[in-house]
Amino acid sequence: MNLLKLHYIIVSGRLTLFNTKKICKNCEHFIAKNQECGKFGDTNLVTGKETFEYASIVRNDKTKCGEDAEHFEKKSSKIEKFLTIFK
Repeated sequence: MNLLKLHYIIVSGRLTLFNTKKICKNCEHFIAKNQECGKFGDTNLVTGKETFEYASIVRNDKTKCGEDAEHFEKKSSKIEKFLTIFK
């Protein structure tokens, strides 16, 4: 990073170049097909069907994951998952 960019970050107070928010699509619990959170759901006791809440609702609810992503678990890459076989 050159000095001019670094000066701009310090003077303006903008650190948007460095994304520090946890994003649902990078979480182990995220179900991309339906944009749901696999951490928060319910199972129908008669049919056994599982239903999950939308990730956007979970992130907006402070009692669940909230804006700070309290239940965030970083998604492992395919290589990391493969290497766990050898541990």
